[in-house]
Amino acid sequence: MEREGLCHHQPIGYNNGAIPFDNASGVQELARLVGQARMDNGVPFPAGTPWVLGVFSQGGIVGYDFYEAYLAPGKPLAWREADRLGTLAYGNPCRGTDSIAPWAIGQIKKTGTHGLDPYKRYGAPGCPALPPNFMDDYREGDIFAENGDDQASQLKASIYQAVARGDFLSNPYGVITELVHQLPNVISSNIPALITFGISVFQAIVSGIVFLADQPNPHYSPYDISGGLDWVRNLLS
Repeated sequence: MEREGLCHHQPIGYNNGAIPFDNASGVQELARLVGQARMDNGVPFPAGTPWVLGVFSQGGIVGYDFYEAYLAPGKPLAWREADRLGTLAYGNPCRGTDSIAPWAIGQIKKTGTHGLDPYKRYGAPGCPALPPNFMDDYREGDIFAENGDDQASQLKASIYQAVARGDFLSNPYGVITELVHQLPNVISSNIPALITFGISVFQAIVSGIVFLADQPNPHYSPYDISGGLDWVRNLLS
């Protein structure tokens, strides 16, 4: 679209190789770029300039955190929100429940799912509502963008919380907290509860193995981005 003369493309550089994830570095860089009146390449970016945000995978976490901290009403860059034409998200761990772009509905069978992030999702309790013109594109089986609410799903979310948020102790989604919750069952030899927990652990592990082994991979394999490009092109036209 830049070649078509519709926009200037501005990549967001951040530390995306850290474990736990260094989401803050992406949020800070995004805030720096969106908050300035001229891009680093000299392109003017004054107040009132329309813009579109595109995110993928960990970028969806950065995008959510940026919106919550900077673009939401009353936040430091809320004045830029009026000029945001839309956001296009692929494989978004912060996807709100049942958020799906119209062109992607045909590739999804399950309903009632949401992103893997257990605390920070659009529309979740205590979180911002899904902003206007926000499109989520993901594929069936994408463990980051498609999660449920059963115990196996909660265990997957706890592992995510440790890796993506550096949180091991929060209740109820810290990995250590999950294990501590099982101690009374171990002490009291509550076999049915332990069996249920064991099955959930097994299901979470199998889900992760299947996800990593899937080819094409529902998260990492190249997307057909034609639907997203058409949507953004219409926004910019």
